[in-house]
Amino acid sequence: MFADRGGLVRIYDKSAQAGEAARAYVEKNLPKVVAKIQGGKPGSVAVTRSSPVRSASRRSPRSG
Repeated sequence: MFADRGGLVRIYDKSAQAGEAARAYVEKNLPKVVAKIQGGKPGSVAVTRSSPVRSASRRSPRSG
């Protein structure tokens, strides 16, 4: 998990229910993971239904 070093993890899922389930899983297990890592620090989790990858693919290609 990237959140084990204090980072922000973004969970993308079209299903709000699945995204929230993923957030709950990370929040439940993160303290156990952080405790096993030297210098570990709990990060945060954000859930969204829109992916930046999909948005980027909608852009028109650059002309050369």
